[in-house]
Amino acid sequence: MIRRIVLAGASVGRDWDFPGFPERTGLTDIQCEYCGRFDFDKKPLLDRLLQPGQPVPDAVLLKECAAYFPGDHQGYTAMMEEWVDRCMQAGAVPVLVTVAPVVRRTGKLRWLKELAARLQGRRTVTGRLAAISRFNDWLRELASLRGLALLDLEEALRVGPHDRSLRPDLHSGDGLHLNEGAYSLLDEAMGRLVRSGLAPVRTEEA
Repeated sequence: MIRRIVLAGASVGRDWDFPGFPERTGLTDIQCEYCGRFDFDKKPLLDRLLQPGQPVPDAVLLKECAAYFPGDHQGYTAMMEEWVDRCMQAGAVPVLVTVAPVVRRTGKLRWLKELAARLQGRRTVTGRLAAISRFNDWLRELASLRGLALLDLEEALRVGPHDRSLRPDLHSGDGLHLNEGAYSLLDEAMGRLVRSGLAPVRTEEA
């Protein structure tokens, strides 16, 4: 039975107040913890969580931040698969977590800022959204292929299936970080996953 769940993440995990999730939702038979590392590479964090001689969490949520995109997609996917294997070898259930999207730029001023960023070789919102969508699609495929549990934050927060950007009413003002309304939706999504017993993703054929 799943009792102790640890969220390995960055700003979303911290600001979500994941340790307070059981009390907020009434799911008080579980214990939730947050372990943060503000870098895509969560290996040092997992080294601490899963080191021999310490109690191993029942489940580990592997969560990445939108700020790390676009990046090295091939390197990112290789690391994620390594962490999944590491959790399973230690006896912890790995839970994949899709990356929360960002707000799409609209209006003339925002378009000009996007153009300036592109000309200066900086990250653009368009490029970030495309990279996040690609990574999230890969996470869903991995969950399906390996029978892993998936917490789909993108699905909970996006405008819709044809516009995968963050809903404009769900950010804290910068288009990237989430507000209280967004975290309430994350509570709902996490609640459904916990009540399912962290059920793995089912393939369409199943």
